[in-house]
Amino acid sequence: MMLAVIDVGSNAVRMALGSVGRSNVQIVKSFRAPIRLGSDSFSKGNISRQTIYRLIDTFNVFCDIIKQSKVSVTKAVATSAFREAKNRQKLLRQINRESRINLEVISEREEARLIHLAVTRDINLGKKRALIVDIGGGSIEYIISINGKIKTFKSLKMGTVRLSQLIAKYPEHQHLSILRKEIRKGMRKLSGYARFFNCGSDKKVIVGTGGNVRTMHRLSKEFLRNPRKESIPYDDFCKMTRLISTYAIDERIKELGLRRDRADVILPALIILEETMRTFGFNEIRTPKVGLKDGLLYDLVNKVKSI
Repeated sequence: MMLAVIDVGSNAVRMALGSVGRSNVQIVKSFRAPIRLGSDSFSKGNISRQTIYRLIDTFNVFCDIIKQSKVSVTKAVATSAFREAKNRQKLLRQINRESRINLEVISEREEARLIHLAVTRDINLGKKRALIVDIGGGSIEYIISINGKIKTFKSLKMGTVRLSQLIAKYPEHQHLSILRKEIRKGMRKLSGYARFFNCGSDKKVIVGTGGNVRTMHRLSKEFLRNPRKESIPYDDFCKMTRLISTYAIDERIKELGLRRDRADVILPALIILEETMRTFGFNEIRTPKVGLKDGLLYDLVNKVKSI
């Protein structure tokens, strides 16, 4: 059986096709369209007509792929940028009318649940206190997991697209200090969570998810010779922050091999994780290659098998 899941994020739109066997599910193909919905939603309150055209075209392409791949069930969700767009209902109806794909705007709670599901399928969190940090374009999801179950979560409207819009108003030499100030201000809301992780002697782990985290792991391997397969030490974040803050956007693309829609958000993402690890007392972060779309796929498999 073939399944399809679509994640309409604030920085990009992603689709994954999953093949379901008797005992497992495997992503066989992934697609990504660099449509930055957050640029419209966070600054104007609406998704612009030009962005809507691009989004509709992407959904029509996805629809053709779904038909050609003989997909049995499709699940599509949208997160922060859609949650805040005043014209979301009209756009949801238009997407359904054009592509016959039903797009659902999910809550922050549901987003946290799906991310947690993806991580627990990849990492054994039993008998551990875990902090899962998902860095999105519109928000950061902080999920506390105890013995493999969600204890609580906090969503901060401090995503990388929002932060990149903020610093774009200032000269480049001020970006680093402005980002640190803004991120530290937001993280004051997590002081109670930090105390929770800084006490006790049982095992604790921090996990980072999202496209920026995967890019950071590649950079730490290629430029800092990090030998770890799925983790990054705290010192590497400090080094990468210093390195990337000295490069202009075009230099990050040319010298570091970053996509343009990653080059301007990687610095906010680095500082988010650097400050998070410092605040919560972690010296290394796990970086599994999973995210919201993986959680969507696992959740869809569970629902299909229960029918």
